[in-house]
Amino acid sequence: MISVLKSSVKCRKPSRGSVALSVLIFAVFFEFGILAPANAYIDPGTGSYMFSVAITVLCGLGYALKTWWHSLAKAVSNLLHGNRK
Repeated sequence: MISVLKSSVKCRKPSRGSVALSVLIFAVFFEFGILAPANAYIDPGTGSYMFSVAITVLCGLGYALKTWWHSLAKAVSNLLHGNRK
């Protein structure tokens, strides 16, 4: 009887995207739904720190995109034109 049930029920392994989305939804709910407001003072230096972090993230993403684009272009070129040196 159990083998019949196992064969009729097909369980899929969740994709990485659905797991990541579930974690993101939980984190947002936890941040805005459970935690109480702090009513705290934000130091003026925080703005410059956030700006610095944003610039660093943009530069890192730019470098990663550049590296990925060059390797993709090289692979496509080798595929289309053969492996010439």
